[in-house]
Formats: sequence, C-alpha cells, structure tokens
Amino acid sequence: MTMYLWLKLLAFGFAFLDTGVFVTGEDNTLSSPGLNSTEKPSVLAPSDPLPARTTAFSLTSISEREYNSSETTPTLSPDNPSTEDFLNSLDNANTLNVTGVTQPPTFPTHADSQAPSAGSDTQTPSSTATPPALTPAPGKNDTSDQSLTSTSPATSIMTASATVPTTPKQSCDEKYKVISVKYRYDYGNNSFIAKLNVSDDVKCENAICKMNEIRNLPACENKNVTISHTSCDPPNKIIELDVPPDPESFYLKTCTEPTKANISICLRLEKKENFTCDEKKITHVLNCANFSSSNKTETYLEPLSPKQNYSCNLKVLYGANEFLNKNETFETDVGSPKAPPNITCKPTSSTEGMITWESPEDYFDNYVFCLLHASEENCTGLGKEKTKPLQNLKPYTKYSVSLKASTMGKVRRDGPAVTCEFDTLPDKPTKVRNLLASRISDNSILVKCDPPSDFKGPSNGSYHLEIKIGDAFVKNESQIICHFSVLYLQYSTKYEFKVR
Repeated sequence: MTMYLWLKLLAFGFAFLDTGVFVTGEDNTLSSPGLNSTEKPSVLAPSDPLPARTTAFSLTSISEREYNSSETTPTLSPDNPSTEDFLNSLDNANTLNVTGVTQPPTFPTHADSQAPSAGSDTQTPSSTATPPALTPAPGKNDTSDQSLTSTSPATSIMTASATVPTTPKQSCDEKYKVISVKYRYDYGNNSFIAKLNVSDDVKCENAICKMNEIRNLPACENKNVTISHTSCDPPNKIIELDVPPDPESFYLKTCTEPTKANISICLRLEKKENFTCDEKKITHVLNCANFSSSNKTETYLEPLSPKQNYSCNLKVLYGANEFLNKNETFETDVGSPKAPPNITCKPTSSTEGMITWESPEDYFDNYVFCLLHASEENCTGLGKEKTKPLQNLKPYTKYSVSLKASTMGKVRRDGPAVTCEFDTLPDKPTKVRNLLASRISDNSILVKCDPPSDFKGPSNGSYHLEIKIGDAFVKNESQIICHFSVLYLQYSTKYEFKVR
C-alpha cells in the first residue's frame, strides 16, 4: 500500500509539471526536472523520504485534471513484473495539450498545499489541478486500460500595461521658420492688410488676427507680431511686419523737354514730401512698349512717333513686397505736319490777288501765311481754309507768298513751307511832279516836269502833253522825257498845258 501511494504522488508531480512547460497548441512529451524524456523514472524504496508535493504554476493557465475514483489501482512492488509495464504506460501517457502557457512554470514547495486562487492579486495566474485517474499499464493481472488525460483547461488572461513614449511637439519658432507676409492696401480705410502665408489658423498674441490677416496697419509702420498654434510648443514665432509705403505716395511725372516731346518721353518717379519709409528699400521697374528700366530716377523713351499713346507699367517694391502696380498711358506731342500741296498765286487787280492750296495729308491745327514784298514780311495765322484773298496791294508790284501747316502742342511745330510769287496788275501812275511852263520867245513855250513818284507800271513809258485854248483842244504831243518845246503859238493868246 505504501508503494502505491508513492507512485500515485509521483504521477501527480509529473502531471502538474506538464501544464507549466508546454505552449498552447503543441504536443510534447512530458518531462520532469532532472530526467530526460527518454529516461524511466526511478522507483524509490519505501524507506526513501516522500517527495514534496509539486504544484505547477504558469503565467497563463494550468490544466485541471479529474480524478476518476472508479478506477482500480493494482498493488505494485519492485518484484512485481508489471511495474516496468506501468512505468512504460506513464511514458506513453505523458502527452498533454496545455493551453495559454507563455512563461516557464514555477513550483512551490510541499508547504504550498493549495495554489493561489484565480481572484488573488498575484501577477501569476494559477489554477488548482485535480489529480487525474492513474491506471497502470496493462499487465498479466490487469483487467482494464489506464490513461492519463487532461480535461477542462482553465484559461487565465494577463493584462499588460505599457507606457507609450510621447513625442515632443515641434516649437512654433521652428515650425513657422519660413513664413512670408503679403501686404495689400485697403483704400477704404487708408491702411494695409498683412496676410500671413500659413495654412494653419494661427493665433496672434499682440495683434488681432482674423483668418491669418492683420488689418489696419499704417503705412511705413514696423511691428513685431508673435504667432502660435496648438500644434506646436513655445518658443513662439516672432514675425517682423515692415509695412510698405502708401501706394499714393509714389507717382510718375513727365520731364520731357517741350521741343522733344513729339519724339520722346521722359518719366521721373516722384514721391510725396511726407515720406517716412526707408528709401533704401525702394526698388521699381518701369516697362513702356519696348523700353524697360530698373531703379532709375529718370527714364527717357526715344525715338518715338508723334501723337502716339504709349502704355507703361510701374511696379514699386518695398523690400520684397510689391505695394504699387500701376498702368498709365502717355502720349507724345504732335509733330510737324507736311507741306500743303498744289499752292497757286495770281493777281485779280492792281491791288488784289488770290492764293489757293490743298490740305496736307497728316494732322495739323492751322496754317501760317506770310506775304513778302521787298524786305517787308507780314505773317498771319489761318484756320483750315484752302484759299486766301489778298487786298490793298500795290499796283504793278511783285509779291511772294509763304504757306506752311502748323500744329499746336507743347510748342508750335511748323511744317515745311511752300511759296509762290505774283505781280499785281499795272495802274495809273501818280501825277508828274514840278510841272513848269516858261516862254522861250514871243510865240514859243517850254514845258517840263519831273517823273511821278509812283509809276504803278513800267518806268519806260512816255509823257503826254495836251495843249488847249480854253476848252478847245489844240494839239497833243508825246515823248519819253518830260521836256516839251511848244513853238509857233499865236500871239497874245492864253494856252493851257497838261502833262500825264
């Protein structure tokens, strides 16, 4: 009986050891500390001390075994040949399925008569194992099969708590290290709006931000704004706002010389007197037609065509911020027109004449008409008529006419002149001068005179002498000089002499 109890306790130890060694879902051969899986357990003598009871522990579960009290256990002894068969049956029966084993088992001493309950505070879950039915291997005296089985595995769950390391947030100063600001002018409030080029809806600590816009910024103001966001930690980003000048403080002024205004344009960038921004930060680009200039105080555009419009674009920047982009149109002055074609001059009388012409092909405002006689020149302005009558001219006099079209711009610009000449018709000369009649004998008289002051015709004409007695015509004489000798007159008769 003593040997039977010893073998029974030994079988319990192997069974409990099995549940703490093998992993869920694996079939392994039962082993015991100090024994190889191929070795047979030694049979202790009755005099040997009883081994301490071994209870198997695991971090996850221990299989419970049921003990079948109905099984019959034979009496064994060292001399009984069925002992070897029984040991062999133990080797064959030590294959168990153990569920939920994750760590090697620990075995308490015999003093631990009972494993900790499932509801205890210990970190190693356990279960109480009921010894399985132990049946010796078939022998000569055996009447039934014996087997070691594991049923109703109890699963215990281990809850592991781990601290997840927290990644520190990026600083706002680093996150918004590269951030640009764009300014636009609010003409309604006469102030600037600064737009922060950032995707987050940031918070401004020392300014009012709304949708990443800072409003009501005066021109030329320097202001530091601190921005932050919930996605980043201090230190926060400090942005320096360098507000541009008022766009209306800059304008283009023409500086073209009047005499060259028809073929050139001079533009100068001017600023208001109360300018307070840093002038060193001002840069500008001017583009007009095919001309371009950068950062020049004055820009000359030439050669150009007269009376043409030229579109110019002016961009002014303050640092990297463009605050003025303006388009303007400048017109060159009118040029000189062409000469009037087909001019004609003719006299209509001894004191009148008529001048006619056609209009020039290009633009003109009026005409300049000049009448030249000897060294005298008389010029008058005309409209756009095509004729000019002349009056109060001198008879039998040569006149010269000059006609040119003219434009009135910054200065008057005259086109080339066309000229023509004509002579007025002859007219009656003026009276002879110093007419004198003297008697050279009792019946002879000498008549002589000086030429008239104005012949009003050719100077190679003749003088005519007319002799009358009262109303009666006596005779008529002509010669090229005013020197007449009238002979054979009647005595004591009164004569009348007339020279023309």
